[in-house]
Amino acid sequence: MIQGGRFLVTGATGLIGRHVLDQLLGHDCGSVTAAYRTAMPSALDPRCAWRRVDLTDMDACAALVAGHDTVIHCAGEIAPGPVLARDPVGPVRRNLAITGNIHEACWRAGVRKLIWFSSTTGYPTDIADLDEPDMFRGDPPDGWYGLGWVHRYLETQSRMYAEKLSPAMDVVALRPSLVYGPRDRVDPQASHFVYTFVRRVLDREEPIVVWGDGSQVRDLIHARDVARAALLAAANARGYAAYNVAAGATSTTREVLDLLLAIDGWTDAPVRYEAPRGVSPAATRRFLTVRAEREIGFRPEVGLEQGLRELVAHTRLTTRELAL
Repeated sequence: MIQGGRFLVTGATGLIGRHVLDQLLGHDCGSVTAAYRTAMPSALDPRCAWRRVDLTDMDACAALVAGHDTVIHCAGEIAPGPVLARDPVGPVRRNLAITGNIHEACWRAGVRKLIWFSSTTGYPTDIADLDEPDMFRGDPPDGWYGLGWVHRYLETQSRMYAEKLSPAMDVVALRPSLVYGPRDRVDPQASHFVYTFVRRVLDREEPIVVWGDGSQVRDLIHARDVARAALLAAANARGYAAYNVAAGATSTTREVLDLLLAIDGWTDAPVRYEAPRGVSPAATRRFLTVRAEREIGFRPEVGLEQGLRELVAHTRLTTRELAL
């Protein structure tokens, strides 16, 4: 799937970055550089070169990307609802700086292909089944207005580098839905509901408190599938392209919790549903993946039950290790 070359993975210690790095190193793909900013990996994989870099520094970006053929840009600031509620401006500015710098540095350095992770926050809320062109219809929801418009702008910038400048650079924007999976660094103040549910189930909280009535709908995609989409895009996409990377199916929050309770053998757990603290603007949306399947061969492979089993096992293991 991936041919030889000189690859760079930014954000290599994050959830998506770690899975991209794992899959990339599993191929005979040539040399690999792994970049991170703050989270030093506990074990440095000797198959790649590690670099600590602040991507908000343009000069540092330029030095980092020099000499690489393909850049898979996984770095950025995750900004779920609780984070944006505390600071609606900072994550917007920092994501613009980080990804804007990477675009420019890659083009100036003669990088052949840039794969980067955009966001579904740019999609409007009045369309249930979202195809890629829907990203630019109307406005993003109010809660994600700034972040959504920044990703729309960055995707427009991607098209400029791929179609309006010479020499042209292949640029692919991937729009993942709600990503989950093992190997994430979970922040209790900024985690989405899957990690919160796993923690409450494993800690045997009584009752398990759920904000909302459990009917909220989510499209959950495993990080391993997201990483595989990035490698498929690196191998098959040309010019400019943007793809949804999603399960293409939805589950309610109640269904996710029920699965976790069944996996952990606590089917009689007391559960209390309370009025939601806020409704996510993504609560009823489904992301179509027809274009990604047709053009780069992406289809999700990790089923929800399998993925949740992996996450529960990983969380239990890391919790035990931390306690030692």
